[in-house]
Amino acid sequence: MSVPTAVPQVTLQQVIDQILASHKITRQDQQHLMAMFSQGTFSREEQTLFNRVYEALRKGLLRVID
Repeated sequence: MSVPTAVPQVTLQQVIDQILASHKITRQDQQHLMAMFSQGTFSREEQTLFNRVYEALRKGLLRVID
């Protein structure tokens, strides 16, 4: 019998804080954000968080890495 392992839930705020602090966005970060984004509607605060990443990318403040 296998013991299920708990997968920690990462919040949108935590993911975006990590991206902005490191000035890098990885393919894994991108996939994580896309999965969160595809789950449905967002509050204004969550939309603002997504926009922060978009603006940082647009301004060249983030480096995209694999």
